[in-house]
Amino acid sequence: MANCEICERESADIEPPGGWVLRTDLWSACVAPGFDVPGWLFLELRRHAEGPMGMDDAEAAELGGLMRDLTAAIQSTLAAERVYVLAFGELFPHFHVLLVPRMPFAPDDEKGTAIWNKRAELCDPPRAHETAGAIRNALP
Repeated sequence: MANCEICERESADIEPPGGWVLRTDLWSACVAPGFDVPGWLFLELRRHAEGPMGMDDAEAAELGGLMRDLTAAIQSTLAAERVYVLAFGELFPHFHVLLVPRMPFAPDDEKGTAIWNKRAELCDPPRAHETAGAIRNALP
């Protein structure tokens, strides 16, 4: 779709910074520009659809296993206490979920949806890209 940042990333012939953490025929996972916090990943539908209701049966069937594998790899790589799965759909009209680790002993302003407001402060692109490689290596 024209003017869709995720569609542009999906159709590009180059890997995003940090590389693809995971890529199937239907889904990709990567560090998204502007969300380059260590451990934060976009799990994005490779085809344009505006929300989970736009997934076909094959995309919906594959999503659960990919979320399980990615959240387990994030949790083990970072020793995260939780991995949040967020899908707001406000900034990008292309179905994706944001996977966000929550570390043990995180302050209250880094728990639940409050962590969203800390994004700019937590951004560290070089470390996010390095962490993406470690997560990729931890996948089954």
